[in-house]
Amino acid sequence: NASPAGMKPGDPLPVEADKLAPETFVGCVITVPVVSPLIEAARKRGCRTSTGSDMYQALQSAMVDFLLAGERIG
Repeated sequence: NASPAGMKPGDPLPVEADKLAPETFVGCVITVPVVSPLIEAARKRGCRTSTGSDMYQALQSAMVDFLLAGERIG
């Protein structure tokens, strides 16, 4: 999920979670709430998941390097 769906209480899920197979990987980029309704539903179905916070942690160094490119001395 790369949409804001799940950030507000009552938002509909961006996919039909009951159709997720346990072997499906589900990722959601939103960081608030940490465990989005989509991730919660996917985990209940046995899917491997990645939260927005997981993704941010994995990429934060690369993001800082990109944003500071040309700003570092030495």
